[in-house]
Parts: sequence; C-alpha cells; structure tokens
Amino acid sequence: MSTILLKQGNYFLFVDTRSHLGILNCCKVAEEVSPGSQCFHRFPSLSAASQAADQFIQAAIVVAEPGVYTLYCDGACSNNGKPSAHSGVGVVILDEYGNEETISKRCLSPHTNQRAELTAAIEGLKALPAYSTVTLFSDSQYVVNTINLKWRRNANHMLWDALDKAIERHTKVTFTWIKGHAGHKYQEQADKLAFIAASSPVAANTQEH
Repeated sequence: MSTILLKQGNYFLFVDTRSHLGILNCCKVAEEVSPGSQCFHRFPSLSAASQAADQFIQAAIVVAEPGVYTLYCDGACSNNGKPSAHSGVGVVILDEYGNEETISKRCLSPHTNQRAELTAAIEGLKALPAYSTVTLFSDSQYVVNTINLKWRRNANHMLWDALDKAIERHTKVTFTWIKGHAGHKYQEQADKLAFIAASSPVAANTQEH
C-alpha cells in the first residue's frame, strides 16, 4: 500500500494510492513536514486546492502498484437532449480483496446519456493504478458493443479517444454488459451515485467534472 502525505494550509491529507481514490483522512496537526520531502505537496488554500489535489493524486496513481479490479459504471442524464440537461457518473470500484470505493461526479456539457455512460467508464479506469487487470461492467450497450463489436463511432470522438487512452494504461480491460435496474447490488449503487451527481447543484465558481 502506498500512502502520500499532502499538506494543504494547516491540514494534512493522507492519500492512499492503493485504494486509488485519494483522500482517506484530513486532520489538523501541529507537526511540520519538510518541504523537501518526496511526500510533501503544498496548496495555496483549501478553496483553491481541489483541482491541484486531483492532479497530484492522479500523478501518484501512475506509480502505484497495479492490481485486479472490478468496475461498475453508470451514467445519468436529466432532461436528456434539452438545454436544461445535466448529467453525472457513478462508479463502484472493487479490488481483489473486496475493498470498495466509489466515484460520483458531475459531467461537463454537453449533457447526454451516451456521454455520461462514456465518462463513467473513463473516470473508473483513470482512478486505477496503471497496468491493472480490469473487468468493467456497464448497462450501456452503446459503450460495451462499441468496444467489443467495433460499432462505428459516429459521435463523441473526444470521449472515445479519452476512453482509448484510459484502456491503454492497463494490462487488460474486459467490458461486460449488465442489465440495468435488475437488482444487481453494485450496478444499482452506481446508478444511484450517477443520479445524485447529475442532480447535485453546482456552485457558480466551481467547474463541473
């Protein structure tokens, strides 16, 4: 297990790169860490650190130990096809030991069901250590069949390129279709996470992810 210590103002963020999703604990401490330390990373303020912290964590993930993971990915879009549409992704990540992590994030516009499903797969794969062996479950035939059956990619080219790059990071990625809303525990959980993300308000000064 690899743990990286991040300092943000008076707060230290302990990042477990094995569990791959970042901040495990945030506590105010009195001790000072040497700025020259390899595990030291300082941010200018708590409010400004979100994007910088995410980039630093992603860089740490690149050198984390690979493993065997199962992803359950789902995307949700409210008012699909309308100007008022909002979308989000939900991902449940299980490692080979049964440990569970989740992702719930808003998507960038434009917002559609297909883009949300693609983004869910991308976010899940990006969250894992490189060179991992991954089984990815999705209820999107659009995503699974385009990968497995080589369906023509007529739209969303930038997202498909991003998914290709996310796949290339790993030793093996297997895409498997799973029926949605069929009572599968983890796929239902991913669906709820995606719905929550799509429905969540976004502050005016906060970039959607």
